[in-house]
Amino acid sequence: MGLKSFFGLERRRNSRQEIAVDVEFQVWDESALKPLTRKCSGGLTNISLEGACLQTNHILIAGHHLMIHNDVEGKTPLILEVPFPASGDASPRKLKAQVVWYKKVGEENRFQFDVGLKFIGLSEDDQKNLESLLQASGP
Repeated sequence: MGLKSFFGLERRRNSRQEIAVDVEFQVWDESALKPLTRKCSGGLTNISLEGACLQTNHILIAGHHLMIHNDVEGKTPLILEVPFPASGDASPRKLKAQVVWYKKVGEENRFQFDVGLKFIGLSEDDQKNLESLLQASGP
């Protein structure tokens, strides 16, 4: 049991599983149905059915700050391109996520920032793919 769980500070309903998956992402404009930024690279370090931790070097993309310009109503989510090998589809699936928090991590790491994400608007297929990914990466 982690310290957050022990002291009642853990707010997640589903526990996160460690994972190492390279992804691409961009900020999306829900109103115009088009990207606001170019694609950037990063990696998922943990994941659950509700969210993930994205590591990246890109917190400011073409003048768009992932947290400051983050719309709490979900009009500017991130679109993550996540490979789901278990689905049998070679092309990555696109998942929408809301930025919840971010923090700078040590300079010695591959990526400079950890970004907390909450998945939004997942289809039934996306949920099944996430479940498969969690089972494949589980103990």
